[in-house]
Amino acid sequence: MKAFPYQTNALSFQQGMDLRDWFAGLAMQGELASQDSENNWDSCDRLANYAYSIANAMMKARNENNQ
Repeated sequence: MKAFPYQTNALSFQQGMDLRDWFAGLAMQGELASQDSENNWDSCDRLANYAYSIANAMMKARNENNQ
């Protein structure tokens, strides 16, 4: 599923970014903005993996709730 698809003309749509990527970005933003973060993000890779694990859980919950 894509987030923010948009129509360029009557016959063409641009896909936009993946909804999973959008969720991961929101999770990362929230984690970095948190004053109470218990995680010490000494690695960008660890933070990105954490954000995508949250995004994956969100996508799973979304799919389960839409059945």
